[in-house]
Amino acid sequence: MMCMPKVRVVIPTYNREKYLRIAIQSVLNQTFQDFELYILDNASTDNTSDVVRSFKDDRISYIRNESNIGGLANYNKALKVGLEKCEYVILFHDDDIMTPQLLEREVKVLDEHPDVILVATDVELIDGDGNTIAKRSVGVDKDIIFDKYEYVEHYIKNIPGIYAPTVMMRRSFFVENNIEFKSEVGLAIDNYLWFEINMMDCKYYLIHLPLLKYRKHGGQESHVNIVERLNSFFSFSYRLLEKNNVTYLMPRFKVYGTRFIFRILIKSLSYGQINKDEYNKKLVELKSQNYWTNNTGLKLRTLSLAYYFPGIARAFHKLKSTLRSRIAAKL
Repeated sequence: MMCMPKVRVVIPTYNREKYLRIAIQSVLNQTFQDFELYILDNASTDNTSDVVRSFKDDRISYIRNESNIGGLANYNKALKVGLEKCEYVILFHDDDIMTPQLLEREVKVLDEHPDVILVATDVELIDGDGNTIAKRSVGVDKDIIFDKYEYVEHYIKNIPGIYAPTVMMRRSFFVENNIEFKSEVGLAIDNYLWFEINMMDCKYYLIHLPLLKYRKHGGQESHVNIVERLNSFFSFSYRLLEKNNVTYLMPRFKVYGTRFIFRILIKSLSYGQINKDEYNKKLVELKSQNYWTNNTGLKLRTLSLAYYFPGIARAFHKLKSTLRSRIAAKL
């Protein structure tokens, strides 16, 4: 009788033949080898199936949906596949790259800390060609254990949160609590799930080392689309804090959410993605949201200057982004 592998890695994918091969190879190159790898193909129209079948490794299983069920539904399906067996599960991205020790380091944490239900790591940011954008993203200098509510508190300090493809989950906890992603949240369903679980009596562990290369692509969606999609995340998250009576975090979350959304909205105006009438209409809508607040100090008023001087705001934003990238690349 064969023993069940300790770890199940699941990669949900769609039309990513360009990057899928290197993603799969990075899993196979792990120093920890007691795993099985599932590829969950959302009815790709490219050569995804050929890429997967080119690997002659008995640990790889390939599942193809008969039709495209949508990215969020496929992500939830991937979680269900991951939770079927094994002790630990990780949902890996089809365009990212694991460094060789990621699984080994994370398994060690979960083995040694039975009260930790998920472990994640820092990441190195890379572009579409694999060039380094930033050597570290979260940028903490030591490992951190988050207790109840503490991850949310960390997040609203404007520190980058947990990167989903680095997260290894303790299967038993997720099965016992019937945990799944909530597709109605939209963008950031993974981070909402980390928020939701952080309302429970359990611990997260963040390894400070960048053990995964996280790919950021060019030609990303417009700022205004991001506003539409993140608005739902902030609204659901604030409702979650209300439901759990986390009153000490609610005012700070309002400030964080308002500043974050407003910053993206003002960028969409500065870059000509919307005109002033559209901006004003959207701002009225946002001000009716449960997380919105006008008590944000000078920050919002300073950002509002972009309404009158979009060209200057655009130039300032490009300069700031360039400086941040140069600093991050040296860290």
